[in-house]
Amino acid sequence: MKTSVAIIVTCVIFSTAKATLDITSEQKAKLDEHKDECKKQSGVNVEILKKLPEGEFPEDPKLKEFLLCVSKKTGFQNDAGEIQQAVIIEKLGKALKDPAKAKELTEKCTKQEGSPSEITYKFVICFYNNSSKHVVLV
Repeated sequence: MKTSVAIIVTCVIFSTAKATLDITSEQKAKLDEHKDECKKQSGVNVEILKKLPEGEFPEDPKLKEFLLCVSKKTGFQNDAGEIQQAVIIEKLGKALKDPAKAKELTEKCTKQEGSPSEITYKFVICFYNNSSKHVVLV
């Protein structure tokens, strides 16, 4: 189930994206649930979220909190905000159907510094910019 949640998080963070990840309807439903909870918790403007698939990532504190919330709920980051590389590689590998690419992207994009929300924000942008399908992880 954790794998499903992580894949869902990946899709949520980047499912508004142009590319589709291979997830089940159950995973998508769980991801939607996480996104709804994180929208309420962060107070992020829904209009900002709609623009993520187009590669628009404004410097917005509420967006960063939303991304962190989803990342934690999917297991991409622990409660302390630390990136969980192995979890991301496993879940993205399945969702992208390309474990090697998932590992390459994860290793490249998890080398971020800052607060937990800043790290998540930078990771999402890096992943979007470096994935051939422009996948938005939220």
